[in-house]
Amino acid sequence: MKRFLKGCRWLCLAGVVLGLSACVTPTGVKSDGKTAAVKTVKPLANKKPRPVIQVPVLQTEEDFLQQLSQSHREALNLALGATGKIGHPALNAMLTDTLKGGAAELAQLRSWRQRWYPEQTIADFLPAPVEFQGARAQVEQDLIERLLAQHERSLAFLEQAQDVKLRPELQQLVETIRQRQQQESERLLVWSEDGLPAYTPSTRRISRPATTPRNQTKATQQKAKKTTAKSNQKRRR
Repeated sequence: MKRFLKGCRWLCLAGVVLGLSACVTPTGVKSDGKTAAVKTVKPLANKKPRPVIQVPVLQTEEDFLQQLSQSHREALNLALGATGKIGHPALNAMLTDTLKGGAAELAQLRSWRQRWYPEQTIADFLPAPVEFQGARAQVEQDLIERLLAQHERSLAFLEQAQDVKLRPELQQLVETIRQRQQQESERLLVWSEDGLPAYTPSTRRISRPATTPRNQTKATQQKAKKTTAKSNQKRRR
């Protein structure tokens, strides 16, 4: 009896592990559990030395969808972690675009995966946002470097779209993502090398409250009192 219960425990533990492993597909691992080949891609031209990019070589639409979803989750975690810690308007605008566009695209990818591959649907959870520490200028520079590295990996991965048979709607979304990330990468590259462009923080103008008729009446009365006092003094003299 004890041996039987012990065997049941091991079976339950194995089931939990298999269930957790089915929820997340790590980078470089295909949905069927096999390790995908790795492709080496040169990074964008930059004055600063940057590591060589390695992305998994994917051959099926299903694996491509999962990897594209993972790339979006990474970008969203960066944007969420830096929200409220950035002062530069240009960088803030890029964060806003990443949050709005990335969330909408991730929802679309999830909808397609549920419809096209219901047996392999993976939960689109967002892990804890990336933590940024230090002064505002340091956080901004750190964010630029992280976003640039993430965009380089994403663009290298999107190059494989031409080698994978994708449905027309997914192919169109891939092209939209590629164009946006290419433009953002070019700006991030300039900011990484030359720094963010100078800007003047906006200051709120403190406007005086408009004079109301009641205030005008009070002012008129005070002026009339002063005039009356002066005229009385002259009469006394």
